[in-house]
Amino acid sequence: MLQHIKLGLLLTATLFLVSSFSVLPIQTTTSVQSVGKIEKITVSQHAFLNAPSDWVNVNFSTIEDEIIMLNVTYKGGCGTTTFKLVADSKVDYSSGYPIITARLSLKDDDKCTANVNTTLKYDLSPLKTGKYNVVHVKLLGYGTLVYNY
Repeated sequence: MLQHIKLGLLLTATLFLVSSFSVLPIQTTTSVQSVGKIEKITVSQHAFLNAPSDWVNVNFSTIEDEIIMLNVTYKGGCGTTTFKLVADSKVDYSSGYPIITARLSLKDDDKCTANVNTTLKYDLSPLKTGKYNVVHVKLLGYGTLVYNY
C-alpha cells in the first residue's frame, strides 16, 4: 500500500513537471533554414487592413538573417488554417529609423477548439529600405522586433 502511494506521488510529480515544462516558451538553436517552409512577408496596406484576423497568440519570436520564426498558438486541430504575416506599406521615419507595423493574419476554418502550437517562418527581406540597415517591426499583439540587415 505504501509503495502504491509513493508511486502515485512520483507519477503526480512527474506529470506536473512534464505539464509545467510543456508550457514554457523554450527557444532552440535549430537553424531556421533547416526546418519547414518559408513564406515572404506581404507588404500591402490593403492586405494589412483587410486580411483575416482570427485569434492567434505569438508566444515568442526569433530573427536569424532575413527569416523571422514565430511560435504561435491558435484554436484548431481538425480543419484548414491559413497564416500570413502582413505589413502596412506606410513606413514611419519619425524616430530616425524606419518603423513598419505588421500583424499575423489567421484565417481559421477549423471548428475544433484544441490549443495548437506551431512555428511559422517568414522572409523579411521585402522590408529592406535603401538608406538604412535596420527596420523596427512593430508586430501588433506582440511587440517591436529589430531586423538588422
